Amino acid sequence: MKTELRMIADRLQLGEYPELLEEIFESQKGSTAPACDLALIDALQQEHGLFGKYYDLVKKAAEGINADPDMNLWVRAAAEYCLRSDGYVMAKKLPVIKRDGSLERDFLMLMVMLPRIPVGFKRLTDHGFTKEELWDMEYAFISGMSIVEEQSGRPGIDGVYYGWLFLYLQGNIFRVDTMQFELRNLPGNVKQPERR
Repeated sequence: MKTELRMIADRLQLGEYPELLEEIFESQKGSTAPACDLALIDALQQEHGLFGKYYDLVKKAAEGINADPDMNLWVRAAAEYCLRSDGYVMAKKLPVIKRDGSLERDFLMLMVMLPRIPVGFKRLTDHGFTKEELWDMEYAFISGMSIVEEQSGRPGIDGVYYGWLFLYLQGNIFRVDTMQFELRNLPGNVKQPERR
């Protein structure tokens, strides 16, 4: 028998998802809280200019998701999953919704990561990143939406940019001037050559 979350995922045309999402969904039953925090969207725009020229579209998409029962329930559970994600691999296990030209679907993956954005900023600030260095991360959101718009004719966040932005929020990608760096563990044993 299908669970309530599986039925919602089927209606949204989503594939497989991590089992932890079922646990999160069950723990949220009975809550009527909106998935998308409009005050947080306003604050991120005012403090960081995070959405740039897409701010009105982001806000409208959030309102639409909050008004749609299936999307609201899905985003609320998926956002909590994103907050609990301890890394990129875990975050990438979330299925990506197919974009169909609706604002809600175009920005759904952004709404999933929305609660994690302030956590990511704090993490980077705690690690000594300056306000100027944070701007590069902030600009990554505008850049991602812009590139998706160039590719599809509609702004939004697709699966590729969801993963890329998640790496920024983890502090795994950062920029210094025009160079972008990604922190990774090297496979196997790496030995430093002896100096002669």
